Amino acid sequence: MKNAKQIPADKMSELFPLLTPYVVENPELSDTYLDFEVGVAPATLPGPFESLAGKIVFPVRDELGVLCGYAGNTRELLCGSEVLFGLHKAKATILEKGEAFVVEDCKDVLAMHAAGYTNTVGLCGTTITPAQIALLKKYTIYVKLLPGSNDKGIAGAEVINETLKEEGFKSLIFNLPEGAVPDTFFRTVDRKYFREIIEQFIHLVCLQERLFIASCICFRDMIVEEDREFPYISYLYAGMKVDETLPESSVNREIIRLLAEMISPEDFPPELMKEVEHVEKKLLAPFTVLDKLLSKHEKGRHVPGYHIVNILLYQYLENRLKFIVSKLSYQVKHAEDPKIRKSLEELLEDYTIDLRFISEALEDVGFSFPDLLVNAFCSMEPEK
Repeated sequence: MKNAKQIPADKMSELFPLLTPYVVENPELSDTYLDFEVGVAPATLPGPFESLAGKIVFPVRDELGVLCGYAGNTRELLCGSEVLFGLHKAKATILEKGEAFVVEDCKDVLAMHAAGYTNTVGLCGTTITPAQIALLKKYTIYVKLLPGSNDKGIAGAEVINETLKEEGFKSLIFNLPEGAVPDTFFRTVDRKYFREIIEQFIHLVCLQERLFIASCICFRDMIVEEDREFPYISYLYAGMKVDETLPESSVNREIIRLLAEMISPEDFPPELMKEVEHVEKKLLAPFTVLDKLLSKHEKGRHVPGYHIVNILLYQYLENRLKFIVSKLSYQVKHAEDPKIRKSLEELLEDYTIDLRFISEALEDVGFSFPDLLVNAFCSMEPEK
């Protein structure tokens, strides 16, 4: 992020009282725009602010909520320090959720907050600075990037992603349908649908669950051991009955139930067929390639798909437990009632033990499953 101009701190507040509250047309955005104090600048402004004359203006505050600059709707930033737009409002949720969404534009931040993703901050540009990286690291190392829709934004997100990983972050890039950005997508659809798409395309736990379910569909006929005459999916479903929250998606849980009852995907209800068709068209080939790679690491008889389903289940559980542990840690830290704090601490200890067990099991695999998955996808021949 580059500063257009350096404005003395004692002059920064002079523009604020001149702004007229901006009335956004979309009623689902209006409260958020008011909360972020978005305004419209008058047609003429004094010297240091003249570039913002007549524009929609987003007041920029630091992590403590102190006014430190302004961003116009052209993303020109008038600020004397490196900040993350919206961090003062997002930091509590980032700590609670254990992750942050990072977007490019101020309007994208507001769209995400309006949709309920209040753990979102903005870069006000297509690059990230060391100061912004340091700010992020104070609150989380789990980051989801939603790039701009143009080539510059996409290329910038790739560079940011690599930079964050070099700094020890666990970051991922996600793209909305048809290359949309949060602001334009939110204005196109309603809040409910926006959230459904965000959860489907962005949430790592949801992504891991979908991959896990996909592997179950692709390898539904596998046998656990040579002397055990039942499909692994039936065995898996029996264990899942102990935890009514797993899988989290009711659709995915229904798919597992049907597979466990030996019902062929071809006989699934119509509402489930789209998911099955997508899996078998897009993932069967790469999973088959990956299965061959995994077989080289197995001892004894190779069971097709067995390790794929197991590893994807463990990765799904690991990410799910990470979010639970992060949330409980935040609740313990802020619990005022000693009895409630003690109860939360006991839960945190139990889930931490579970997380350690799952993580150690994944480490014992001895190779990088994500890298192998990427290689498998890359080995697919392009569709004709």
